[in-house]
Amino acid sequence: MKKYLKIMWTVIRNAYIRDSKIPGFVFVSLITSMLEIVITIVFFDIIFSASESIAGWTFYQVLFLYALAKTITSFHSALTKNGIQAMAHSYVRLGELDFYLTKPIDSMFLVSVSKPKIYSFVSMLLTIGLGTYALIHSGTNFGLLGMIWFVILALTTTLLYYYIEVLTIIPTFWLLQAWSLADAINKLQQFMRYPNGIFSRAIRYGLTFIFPIMVVAYYPVKVLFHGPTFSDIITVFAVTTAFILITRYLWRLGERSYSSASS
Repeated sequence: MKKYLKIMWTVIRNAYIRDSKIPGFVFVSLITSMLEIVITIVFFDIIFSASESIAGWTFYQVLFLYALAKTITSFHSALTKNGIQAMAHSYVRLGELDFYLTKPIDSMFLVSVSKPKIYSFVSMLLTIGLGTYALIHSGTNFGLLGMIWFVILALTTTLLYYYIEVLTIIPTFWLLQAWSLADAINKLQQFMRYPNGIFSRAIRYGLTFIFPIMVVAYYPVKVLFHGPTFSDIITVFAVTTAFILITRYLWRLGERSYSSASS
């Protein structure tokens, strides 16, 4: 664990040195993130102007759901997104993966943190502030048990999102031209922002058990606002465990089929 933390610190420090040399790009990126948040709030406000609730969820509850989803994606955008996308775009196709496979450390981890974008942590702080505001104004009386399970499930589903993110680009081990797979997670994460009750049963089951992107934010927030249930907790842990095992297995399978640049 100490070795992994040292590597993480070195990579983040180098990313800070790199990003500090292009403040204009960082500033524009932050403005874009703020605009996205503002536009989403306006969008929700328009929806709730015609209804007091959607699928049993109030405006502030849905806003908190969005804030948690955005916080999780911003966290991974800061640490892992660029590295995972580079894997799909060039690491396998150009043989750059050789560098990561020769290191005495887990290649999935090293690839994932290879290109951190640390200014995304600022975006994450903005969404944490938005979530705090929504939580205060939600008017919900939170039980201690619900709050504890919310934290546990939110941490668990943050890990789940990472493995889903990796899983989407694993086919590039075999499909060298499938660069667009790197953008798949950006499209699918839109489902994280809404209560699953607004979707049909088929979509809910598909995005809970087949490709569980909807589990990431919905279940922790559901537990917080509506109380923990045994089925919700088991669903989160079972799905997370299954996708960790599946992703690790497919990654190792991809490594074995990979032909290095020197072969």
